[in-house]
Amino acid sequence: MERQPKVSVIMPVYKVERYVAHSIQSILDQSMEDWELILVDDASPDASAEVIAKFTDQRIRYIKHENGQGPAKARNTGILAARGDYISLLDSDDIALPGRLAEQLRFLENNPGVGLVGTWAELIDEVGNKAGLRNNPYPDNLLRPMLLFRNTFVTSSLMIRKEALPTELFKTMLAEDYDFASRLAENWDVAVLPRHLTQYRINTQGLMGTRWQQIKADCWITQQRLLQQLGVSASPGEAELHQRISHAVADGIDSSEAQRAGRWMVKILQANEASRFYDQTLLNQACEAVLLSLWRVAAKEGISTVLKARTSLAELGRAPSLGQMARLAGRALRTAR
Repeated sequence: MERQPKVSVIMPVYKVERYVAHSIQSILDQSMEDWELILVDDASPDASAEVIAKFTDQRIRYIKHENGQGPAKARNTGILAARGDYISLLDSDDIALPGRLAEQLRFLENNPGVGLVGTWAELIDEVGNKAGLRNNPYPDNLLRPMLLFRNTFVTSSLMIRKEALPTELFKTMLAEDYDFASRLAENWDVAVLPRHLTQYRINTQGLMGTRWQQIKADCWITQQRLLQQLGVSASPGEAELHQRISHAVADGIDSSEAQRAGRWMVKILQANEASRFYDQTLLNQACEAVLLSLWRVAAKEGISTVLKARTSLAELGRAPSLGQMARLAGRALRTAR
């Protein structure tokens, strides 16, 4: 009779001979022991398989694709082979800190309505040095409407209730994690533990050129589907603006675009008032949070942005607080050209 682990950890493997041993060891070092680790070798051309073969723990399973199919299909192969009640994702150059599986399992078992839970992450460089933090600043009840604008999850931090898996697993696209989380969240609550339980290795080469453009295009596919579900069909100009909103932290945004973004959010809220696809109060709060983040980016233009931001934010139905405006003014004074 096959062993029935509580958690199945899925790890796609491709060109990670330098890192995969550390990722595997991070699962072996977990504070809980009731897991299986499924390594899916996506026809990796390097010595990753030889590194994996050195590990003899019986909880480790190895599956090899004869031809490379990409990370989405590698994850799907692992998920379909999983025996556990819960699916944990970890890329083969990232690290699960020792308490991660136990804490996420405890959370999901105590919250049966939650289908997916992530964690905050420490960023690390190629040699494992800490390079920053990736924290989710939003409360759990805003995560679903926030997906309309941006992906709030670190893929390598996710644990998923098996019964919450969507019928179609990961799609073959560069923003497959965003699409997956948004589809799961249509039927289940989602959450993020506010603790750094994952180490995410940053791509020091960066996502430049056509690859970055394709990622943004794939994000828009997800966002367009979500907009249509709440009753909004974006014009070409609105589609471009929505993508600018989504990637403003990376690409920048100016005050005129931030003003247009506020008016676009009013249109979104009006459509949702009729469709009730999202809880209206929560969607309004998500729009406020995103719009305020845009004005923080635009604050580099100087103190004149503060009054514009106040007017723009008030258009969503509630005047911003004095504290919000004071923090924005401080940012404008620090970052103005």
